[in-house]
Amino acid sequence: MCTWADRILLAKRAIEPRKGFWTVPAGYMELGETTEQAAEREAREEACAKHRDRTAARHVQRGPRIGQVQIMYRARGC
Repeated sequence: MCTWADRILLAKRAIEPRKGFWTVPAGYMELGETTEQAAEREAREEACAKHRDRTAARHVQRGPRIGQVQIMYRARGC
């Protein structure tokens, strides 16, 4: 989650599922990436955002029904 002052960076989804809805930049990890590297790459790819002052994981959620673990970081100055 990238923030600037009191604002949160959002991206409008261009593909399904939920095409046209607003969301925080997110995606899947590539082989060989750390979770931090994946978060930085996804923010850059989806919203052209470069950030600094990243904090540790703010939220971890497990989705056993869909076989995913979601990790959210907070970064300032995006």
